[in-house]
Amino acid sequence: MESTANNTKLNNSGFSLVEVLVAIVILAIVSLPILSTFTNAAKMNGKARRVENANTAINNIVEEAKVMTLDELASGAGEYTYQLSDATTNTYLVGNKKDSNENLYLEGVNKEKFYVKAEFDPSAYTNNATGSTKDSNPSNNINSAGMSVYTDISSGEKFVYRDDNIDNQAEAHFEYYVGGTYDRKYITKTTTVNVAITKNDADSVAGVKLVLDQKVSVTVSYHYGSTSGIAYPDYEKTTTMRTNKFTAEKTKETRDGTEVDVYNISGDIEDNVKSLYVFYIPFDDFADQTPTVTNDIYAKDKIAINYSYPSAAELGVGYVNYENLNVYMIQQDKYVNNGTAQYKMVVRPENLSASFNGLAVGTDTTKFNLYSNVVKSKIRENKDAMFRLTVTVWWNDPTMSDESKKVATMTTTKVN
Repeated sequence: MESTANNTKLNNSGFSLVEVLVAIVILAIVSLPILSTFTNAAKMNGKARRVENANTAINNIVEEAKVMTLDELASGAGEYTYQLSDATTNTYLVGNKKDSNENLYLEGVNKEKFYVKAEFDPSAYTNNATGSTKDSNPSNNINSAGMSVYTDISSGEKFVYRDDNIDNQAEAHFEYYVGGTYDRKYITKTTTVNVAITKNDADSVAGVKLVLDQKVSVTVSYHYGSTSGIAYPDYEKTTTMRTNKFTAEKTKETRDGTEVDVYNISGDIEDNVKSLYVFYIPFDDFADQTPTVTNDIYAKDKIAINYSYPSAAELGVGYVNYENLNVYMIQQDKYVNNGTAQYKMVVRPENLSASFNGLAVGTDTTKFNLYSNVVKSKIRENKDAMFRLTVTVWWNDPTMSDESKKVATMTTTKVN
């Protein structure tokens, strides 16, 4: 019997050089987009971290700027150095280190070099703001696109009052009663702002905690005083804001050699007394009035602010300390036409009055502060009181001119 063996040939030829090159090309084509995606993601992550660190730097600067006066910041009393770069625009360079060329910069959390400008602009809150026509939307108009972001003012830590629609309601009221002889120039608007701090007996505990209520109401009344002799009913509207209930901060102090409890009530303390912002639009018609040299027309409008608080005895405590009870009366721009001429309507400074526990403002310089552009400055001092604070940060650009390296900016308000 004959056995037959089948010889099988093995294929040992492998891949040719051409096949290998083709495979490499295909792999490169497929891999490049993936590698590009990873590269772009890394760049984006790096940029995001840079922006986050820049915003952290801005927040730190803003928080410091809000609790210190501009003089204190410029004198080096804060954590950062403020170097005046432009006195005309009130602009400062801010930082904590200097580079090899002695340029001030702020070091980020990842050792980045952030070059920072902080502009303190008071014109947003004074009636010296630029703009001669209504359409120019001057900077101290709350509705202006150029006005400060009101995140801090509109928060729950502030009282905010605006009288945007009451004027129209009053006009409709008198048009109904007066009829065909109605003339807007006979209307006089009076605004009374009442702020009262009182003890909350239900929640206070003698010797343990002092709880208070802060109540705010704004009453606006309109009187029609025509020469006809007919007495028309006034139009009046009162807005009462939600009561702010807060606990006074209790501290220990030495008085007359004895350590005692002192209850502190201050606008500078968190979750304490609130500041009040009143955004006011002048009402009076300009007819039969003579413009001032600056083409302003004084309105007949009258504004009265009354602020009251209880004494230590009335609160049933030994010592109470009041500080920075703040009211901001910010007049909004209003322009009226007379033929081809246009005039700005403003409240006469003498028509704004304020009292603190029955005393005229000016007799106390620490407890109660009235800030108002009606008199162009804070009443108790001849200084700018409010600033629109704009902080801008550039990354690794000491010239602060390369827009591509501008990584963050913040606009807010600062009280001096």
